[in-house]
Amino acid sequence: MKNVLGILLLLIIILHKISFAQNIDISQNIINKTLFSPAFVGAKNNTELFTGFIKKWTGISGSPQTTFLNYNMPVFEKNGLGISIFDEQQGNFHNINISLQTSYKVKLSQNSKLLFGISGQLLHSYFDFNNAKSQANDPVFSNINSLKFNVFDMGAGIAYVSNKFVGSISSSSLLGTNDEILNGNAIYTRSQNLYLYSSYNFKLNENINLQPQLLLNNEFNKTILINYKVSALLKYKDKAHLIFSYRNNNFMGFGIGGALSSNLILSYFYETSFGGIAGLSSGTHQINLGILIVRHSAFDKDDIFPITKNQIIADENNREIKELRAEVELLKNHFNKTISYQDGRIKTVEASTKIENKVNSKNKIIWKDTIYNDNITFALNTDLLHSSSFSEIDKIAIMMFNEPSILIKITTDVTDFGSPIHLQQLSLNRGKTIKKYLIKRGINEKRIILEKGKINNSEVIKILISE
Repeated sequence: MKNVLGILLLLIIILHKISFAQNIDISQNIINKTLFSPAFVGAKNNTELFTGFIKKWTGISGSPQTTFLNYNMPVFEKNGLGISIFDEQQGNFHNINISLQTSYKVKLSQNSKLLFGISGQLLHSYFDFNNAKSQANDPVFSNINSLKFNVFDMGAGIAYVSNKFVGSISSSSLLGTNDEILNGNAIYTRSQNLYLYSSYNFKLNENINLQPQLLLNNEFNKTILINYKVSALLKYKDKAHLIFSYRNNNFMGFGIGGALSSNLILSYFYETSFGGIAGLSSGTHQINLGILIVRHSAFDKDDIFPITKNQIIADENNREIKELRAEVELLKNHFNKTISYQDGRIKTVEASTKIENKVNSKNKIIWKDTIYNDNITFALNTDLLHSSSFSEIDKIAIMMFNEPSILIKITTDVTDFGSPIHLQQLSLNRGKTIKKYLIKRGINEKRIILEKGKINNSEVIKILISE
């Protein structure tokens, strides 16, 4: 009897070893990619908290159940930090996996980036003797400490992310481990593994996006075990989503979820199979909760949290400020190389006497030409110029260099996006922005006159040119 109990316990341990080698489960990768690759930690510039519960093979006593928690955030502009905690129970076995993750981001273009990540993991696994029964002096149960494990492992990942495509390669176990329990036999093994993931976003219409995904998992032990999962995420206005999935061994799943608010999402997933022990159960159930704590900057196209109108405006403004600063530096370098300066001003022979006479004259200034320019544009509801507007204002500066005696009057029309008082001040401030730019280019400030514009259906810059 003692030998039978010992053999049964060893079989349980071995089965436990196989099942715990894969702790990334079901729909988690659809909701939160940081769970299978540290490269995604902080990648969306959000501070996020995810938690969930999984109950496998419902109706079968001792079937696995997992509770998990993940917290990740950006650090500075290019780095991310995260922590993941898994608590898994399988019969009398209890596993706790704590993983610390960090990432680094390289911006390839305005719409693409390369992500790198590494993780360190501590696995604590033990057998619960409170629910185990045996005869006295059973050699298997005589040494309790021999059935406890503390394992350290490392993971790494690299990912490419664009507006539509995501591809990554990662491993949650780079080292792999063997632990001896009885008679020098290594019966606990954590297999080295490799994950390959890809997804592509199709915009079906203005409100609906379809995102097919593929996840491959290779586990390297004495034999190579290949798992695959094909899934599709159907999103409606970033407010609701449906999930469909199929993975090897005839596992099929369906999920539904949505945003309870702008910073809270909830999802449910159900999976069943037609074969094996899972086919004898009532299926697997999973519930996920996501909390957006802080959205730090530009929103991500793959963000599952809904984007509000105010966040879009703030994002555009922040992005344009960065572009403007970069463009200003480039233009400064360009002008410094191509134009000679004296005391910060461009050397030019202006008819200063004629200008003074025009400005101080009691006679009305005669405006002979009018230019309407809709290529000089500003960030929404601000006086910040788009970078594409610099070249248009440079054309005005060149015209004034070539005709040093003319004056101009700048009028900026604005669209109805606020109170009348605010819009009048906005119109004047935009004119001042153009004037400051021209002054920096060396134009005498006395040659530039400003006038408040009108509230109009379109934002057009009107420029009057004197004789």
